[in-house]
Amino acid sequence: MRDKSTANRRLTTYITPQRSYDGLTIIGASICCGALSQELFVEVSNSKNVFGILFFFLLGVLLPPVLWKIKNKVIVFKGRYAVNVDSIVFLPLTALSEEVIWRFILPALLMNLWESIAISICVSSIGFILLHIPLGGAKSTAYMSLFTLITVISYFAFGILAAIAFHISHNLFIHFFHPLKVKEFKTKPPVLSETDW
Repeated sequence: MRDKSTANRRLTTYITPQRSYDGLTIIGASICCGALSQELFVEVSNSKNVFGILFFFLLGVLLPPVLWKIKNKVIVFKGRYAVNVDSIVFLPLTALSEEVIWRFILPALLMNLWESIAISICVSSIGFILLHIPLGGAKSTAYMSLFTLITVISYFAFGILAAIAFHISHNLFIHFFHPLKVKEFKTKPPVLSETDW
């Protein structure tokens, strides 16, 4: 009986709402990629500029710390425990899947309804923002709007790979670092061996 409850506890600690969302997003993107593989292959093979992709990758890393510094926060590394299955597997694959779904697949499908790329992008962008409101509440709408604007610009300027690079680097940075108010940030005194140096 105890072994069964321990196994169930392990299963429930592994299957969280976030991982369930990540898994469904990756499966959904895989199905969409299979259905529209030819169009997606043309899009990926037409990546215009490697430097543009690298620029948006770097921008994904720089966006959170710049905004945190503007808000007078200290950037703190979450620690070695942040390196886990989520950071290595689910986080990059989910970011890739979300970009494929929300920047490529959904606008392409919505084009059949409105025949306007601007309306299709706006509708898919609003859907993306609404999907992410539960993560930070209504106050995160401005940040998610900025994030979405940058991914749309990167997509139109340099293709889907630039949007994917921005999204992955942004999510990885937020996974490994978090902001703290200056008053809450406390430095620890050096250990005895360090004072001896």
